[in-house]
Amino acid sequence: MKKKKHFTLMLASLGVIASIILVYKEISLSNYCPRVFDIPACYIVLLSFLLVLGSVILNNKYIFGIGTSLGLILAVWFSYNQLIGKNVCPVFTNIPLCYVSLLTFMAIIILNK
Repeated sequence: MKKKKHFTLMLASLGVIASIILVYKEISLSNYCPRVFDIPACYIVLLSFLLVLGSVILNNKYIFGIGTSLGLILAVWFSYNQLIGKNVCPVFTNIPLCYVSLLTFMAIIILNK
């Protein structure tokens, strides 16, 4: 059980760090991240990872559910749009980060079943 918690903390922490980098790029470059209701998606993804991180620290399943649901829905939506060429997600080493986010949220959810 402790290993699951530590791995979840690690994934959520890495997600927070990566999201902060994207938020910084969004602020400095403008229109770097795709938008949801005119809000850069990287802000919402950062919030999702922060909710997951906080929920693990506080041992709160409700906050965990909100954070993972929000993050997973966004990741699925933007991954789908990336696949059909409708939206362009930020990339790192030629890998769209919406795919990385999707895999990360899926791993966090599966790990905590």
